[in-house]
Amino acid sequence: MSGMNMGDTTKEPAQVQAQTATASGTVKAVDPAKGTVTISHGAVPSLKWPAMTMAFAASQEQLESVEVGEKVTFEFKAEGMNASILNITKAE
Repeated sequence: MSGMNMGDTTKEPAQVQAQTATASGTVKAVDPAKGTVTISHGAVPSLKWPAMTMAFAASQEQLESVEVGEKVTFEFKAEGMNASILNITKAE
C-alpha cells in the first residue's frame, strides 16, 4: 500500500507556478466554441517568451470585446504554455 501516499511529490518545481504578464499584439482568431482568442504578440521578456502567435483562454465577454485584425494590449496569467486572458483592451 506504499503507492497510495504520492500526494504532492509528483508536482513540478516552481516553474509551473502561475505568472502574470502584459503584452500587445494583433487578434488573429476568435473561437467562442473553444473559449479562445488567438493573438500574434510581441516578445514577453518577463516570461522569456519570444514573439509568437498563440491561443489564450478567454471569457465570453472578453471574446465579444475584440475582433480579428484589431490591435490589443492584454494582461494574462501563464502556467507553463497555458495562458488565460485577465484583461484585454483595444490598443489606441
